[in-house]
Amino acid sequence: MIQKHLVAFVSLPLVAFYSPLVRGADLSDLSYDASGSSVTITSCKTTAEGDLVIPASIEGKPVTKIGPSAFFGCHGLTSLDTGDTVTEIGDLACFGNRGIKTLKLGRSVTQIGFRAFNSCSALESVSLNSNLRTIGDSAFERCAKIESIVIPSTVTSIGKSAFRYCDLLESIHFEGALPVLGDNVFDAAHIFAIITAPPGTSGLPDDISGVPVYTKVGSLSYRTSGETASLVRCDQDATGTQEILLSVNGKEVTRIDRSAFKQCRLVTQVNIPNTVTDIEYQAFSGCSSLKTLSLPDSVTSIGVEAFSSCTSLEQVEFGSGLTELENAAFTRCGLKSVTLPESLSRTGNSVFAGCTELERADTGDRLTLVSNSCFAGCSSLKEIVFGTRVSRIGWNSLDGCDQLESVFFRGNAPGSIRNDLFSRLASEVTVFVEPDARRFRETIGGAPIVILGSTSPEPPPVVTPPTPPVEPSVPAPGTLSISSIRYDAGGNFILQVSGTNEGVTVEYASSIGMPFETLAGVAAQGSNEIVIPSTLSEAQGTQGFFRVSRSE
Repeated sequence: MIQKHLVAFVSLPLVAFYSPLVRGADLSDLSYDASGSSVTITSCKTTAEGDLVIPASIEGKPVTKIGPSAFFGCHGLTSLDTGDTVTEIGDLACFGNRGIKTLKLGRSVTQIGFRAFNSCSALESVSLNSNLRTIGDSAFERCAKIESIVIPSTVTSIGKSAFRYCDLLESIHFEGALPVLGDNVFDAAHIFAIITAPPGTSGLPDDISGVPVYTKVGSLSYRTSGETASLVRCDQDATGTQEILLSVNGKEVTRIDRSAFKQCRLVTQVNIPNTVTDIEYQAFSGCSSLKTLSLPDSVTSIGVEAFSSCTSLEQVEFGSGLTELENAAFTRCGLKSVTLPESLSRTGNSVFAGCTELERADTGDRLTLVSNSCFAGCSSLKEIVFGTRVSRIGWNSLDGCDQLESVFFRGNAPGSIRNDLFSRLASEVTVFVEPDARRFRETIGGAPIVILGSTSPEPPPVVTPPTPPVEPSVPAPGTLSISSIRYDAGGNFILQVSGTNEGVTVEYASSIGMPFETLAGVAAQGSNEIVIPSTLSEAQGTQGFFRVSRSE
């Protein structure tokens, strides 16, 4: 009994507290005129709260109009849905409303009156219907929280100042031909606002009320200028693979503009056509799902921070036409390995700084300057290859590369490099250079140098000496005997005698029966060995006989 009582006691005030939000506004909050064949909503109680959907009929008659100032002062409303029968929204219908955040026009609305939603300071989302014909003067003026608006293809006129002072309005899309526009229709929109329309839309000027007009295909927006076109924006909610067009309205797409894909976090791949030459400032910055990048040979320039913070970007294939790689172009990316193209002669500062997954880098053979902080903070970098033309390496270009082990120079020693470039790192660095490289000393940047090909020299060829004479020496009566004969690596005969070698004379005969001749130039070795130099042994060949004797 106690438990049931507590449950009942707690639940009642909760129901009472939430019930107005659950119920929302309804017919009981509305006043209307049903005197004719249709109904007009004339007013709403200022105490009405929550979401309001206009009923399709009242007293058996269709509701076709929201009258002038009908919702003036109804600041408790949070959303308005006009339903499927309303055809007209009267002048000042919601003027100055501070509560409505969401507006949905039903399928029958054809007209929005003068200042109908003017100064609706909370209005964020506006959904216009596909039968709308006219938007009155100042209809949405000073709706400061609207960020985007889609104008249906059925709209034929938009009154003056209709969207003026919509400070956050950044995206305006016309689904069809440009309607008749009043003065200042988009004045003082967001500083980066753009207007888009489908390809081939007729009557498009370069701008409307100072807002540039672009062509939109899918999630991508383009602009034309002169004989070329540029990609200017990708929708923030774009996903997966995005395909940049070769041309728009007959003009080649040659540029990806600044911030075009910035913070498009769900885009995983972008296919860039071989007409694009320039990728500008922060064009892909923050595209955290972008995984691979293949740049066509046509791309010559990559701007400042163009791919910064692309944390999933593991692989980049550079085209053969790249000549400019600006500051921090790939900073804080997920790259594992990078090889710069042979066409690249310079880079900006900090190009790959903070790429903590980068393990190997090759600067290519045309790069002359490895810029300041180029690889700073690449804490996984183990190997770097400097090309044949590198003449200067920035002082802090490798700061924080504390796993660096191997540095290869394909050319001569650079003229400018700090004395402790490598020794100041936490790792043990070895520098490898080509055998014909010049200007290198025993160390560079504080690291030892190894000449390629000298670290594991090939052993000298094994020379199998000819077999020394195997026939026993013929000792002279009463003389010493030879206990062994061997042939050393230097090509000398070594005779070991029975006894000491002091005062020993060596004689040689080429065969049995031939006279022995005394050999000159022999030398004593140790206590009981005699060395016959290779010059003598070569003349003697491999056959013959030795004998030894000691002088009295």
